[in-house]
Amino acid sequence: MAKRTLDEILGALEAKVEESEDKYGHRIWGLYVDANRSLRRGRRPTEADEVLKAGQAFLFMTRRDAEGRYFRPIFSGDGWENPDWTSLDRDVCELYRKRAHQTPSVRARARYADLVWERERDHRMARCAIDSYLELASKYYQKEWLLECQEAIGRSLELAAAISDSKRFRNAIAEALVIHEELSAKNIFEPPRV
Repeated sequence: MAKRTLDEILGALEAKVEESEDKYGHRIWGLYVDANRSLRRGRRPTEADEVLKAGQAFLFMTRRDAEGRYFRPIFSGDGWENPDWTSLDRDVCELYRKRAHQTPSVRARARYADLVWERERDHRMARCAIDSYLELASKYYQKEWLLECQEAIGRSLELAAAISDSKRFRNAIAEALVIHEELSAKNIFEPPRV
């Protein structure tokens, strides 16, 4: 049996990201750790390291940190954080940029592109993230993940404003209005009758 390439391994992991019901990334990280261990057992340490670099994208929470960045480490303590923001160096950003263009996973694409935007202010990656978040908003809405849907639309609006992309800003507003109208028609915001 031929061994899979790094791109094939990452693609398979990203497919699992897309299917995952894990909203916060803990179980997703576990998939990458398992793949890393398997590659190390197979004496493929360089590829094992690349898998962990890709997987760390899912260890950032989407809550502003003290410096105003959209992402913050999932773990932090007195003077330490994991993942460390400085670990997103040029090589990691290049990996994320490549994966954002290659992955069929909308969820992974949004995360990779947005992290590159946060680190390097690459407008192409911001546009990729915006488009991915709008696609995600629709998927989240279908799953009835309303908070995640709201977050995806909000982030797409924020990014579109940051790069002055009026077309994408209008698209995000239009998506928000469509979802709002559908939710209003379902009367889910009406208080229960007693």
